[in-house]
Amino acid sequence: MLAGCSAEHTKTPPTPDPQAQSLQHAAVPIGLRRVSGAGFSLGVPGSYEESLATYPEGVTVSQWSEPHPQAPLSTAITVVREDAPKQRLPEQANLLEERLRDDGITPVREGLTWPGSRAAQVIRWGERRGGETDVRYIAQLMVETSRGTIFSVVTFGPLSTAEPEALPRLMSTFTVEE
Repeated sequence: MLAGCSAEHTKTPPTPDPQAQSLQHAAVPIGLRRVSGAGFSLGVPGSYEESLATYPEGVTVSQWSEPHPQAPLSTAITVVREDAPKQRLPEQANLLEERLRDDGITPVREGLTWPGSRAAQVIRWGERRGGETDVRYIAQLMVETSRGTIFSVVTFGPLSTAEPEALPRLMSTFTVEE
């Protein structure tokens, strides 16, 4: 899955999750613009740039990020759509959690009720990548539709500079539209 294939990172103790409460679906608030992709919509800041990639086997990746000219990507929200996933959502979530734990990361994972889904889970964790000193906050909302399509909504940004509610607020606006 997308979140499991990031650059190398060092083992760090679990980072306290500022969003320990349950994630809940919300309408796109004033101040965010509504964007759409294949079978979904969500809210992002107006300044975020969009990129889209399509891969074999029915995988589409849509990403919105802070502008980052000549600098590495630091804050983004990405939606990965799998039309014909090899595993159902519970198996994918288990594999991601196992991979994180094998890397010495302790994620927080919970099952959710999400509009338009037959199953949904969110996994949150913090990690340090490469030689970075800042802990990066990452959350992945996984939503499986009644058709079997799996959407993975991944947000990430520096924990020290991110508004504590900004990334989960973007994720909470994810709406299935199939």
